[in-house]
Amino acid sequence: MSPPSEVALAQPLVEYLREMDLEVYQEVSLPIGIADIVAVHQGKRVHVIECKKSLTFGVLAQASRWRPYAHWCSVAVPSTVRPNNGRLFAHEVARNEGLGVFEISGIKVISKASPCLNRRARVEYIQSRLCEEQKTEFPAGGIGYWTPFKRTCRELARFVSKNPGCSLKQAVEGIEHHYRRESTARACLAQQAKEGRIPHVKVRRSGKRITLFPEKN
Repeated sequence: MSPPSEVALAQPLVEYLREMDLEVYQEVSLPIGIADIVAVHQGKRVHVIECKKSLTFGVLAQASRWRPYAHWCSVAVPSTVRPNNGRLFAHEVARNEGLGVFEISGIKVISKASPCLNRRARVEYIQSRLCEEQKTEFPAGGIGYWTPFKRTCRELARFVSKNPGCSLKQAVEGIEHHYRRESTARACLAQQAKEGRIPHVKVRRSGKRITLFPEKN
């Protein structure tokens, strides 16, 4: 039997963590990479979990890179009926490195090794990039991740749907966006809209004036 996909593997763990009253963020994009799962306890303690279809040293190394920025780091992999010597050795390496190991069997989550607490973790590196959309928009282990640009696009589409025919300047002034300056926002969004990269928004030009309309399905 082939191992489950990373999405199928991750979802029982996501539900397990939520049942423990943790806030669970999925596919969190950070400068050093994308964390499959970030679980936060009471808004303070941060646990990063990498979900993969096999337990390898590469997977352990991937989880280990989060150690400076999280209180706990773990991996989640499919369970095996008869673990071989290589897997048992990987468990030993994980424990020696302070990494946790979850094994997933169907919807059952089994903790095979508990992660060590890093009390000096610089968790603001991760916490500053968490947002509500990461809880639901992209499932852990899947393709794609939430970005500030995607949030800006969604806010722009909402504004345009309520204000068809508005100017780009009016739209930028009427939404929350991730750009530092409104002039930068107008320039970047004008180009993105022209190239059709803003979903549900259509651009019309009249000389230098840009007006925005909802894109009809």
